[in-house]
Amino acid sequence: MALRVLFTALLLAAAPAWAEDAFCEALRRVVAAAPGDFRDIPEGDVVFPGALRSLRQTDYAPGREHAASFHATLAEHEETRAQAPRLYRQLRRAIPDCLPEAILLRETRVPAQHGIIWTLPGAEVEMLLDRPPGAGNYALEIAVLRLR
Repeated sequence: MALRVLFTALLLAAAPAWAEDAFCEALRRVVAAAPGDFRDIPEGDVVFPGALRSLRQTDYAPGREHAASFHATLAEHEETRAQAPRLYRQLRRAIPDCLPEAILLRETRVPAQHGIIWTLPGAEVEMLLDRPPGAGNYALEIAVLRLR
């Protein structure tokens, strides 16, 4: 797993335009699949290049604003923490370019976590960077949520 994370970080550092294009394609694919509860995405398909894992959820609980969601863990780091924050900053700039119709809804920055939410018709895109204080794992995740 560490090699996969290192490989992803090297790809992003060496060819940011290529990485952003591949990321944008994946993000647009997931957003386009939101109205159909992400059924167009085969189970187990991580979609995002270099992602560690993904999870598709459908939750039809009454009163919930989100009916379905697609989550992907883009990076995790135990000892070398520099890649996840750098990738977060890169994608924070790239997502509005990928989805020009997206509107920044909210950004949160606290010592232990950075998060940002964009909204667009029928969906929200959320990106979260867990930044535990002291020793701990950094994790970068992205989620697309279908709105009812």
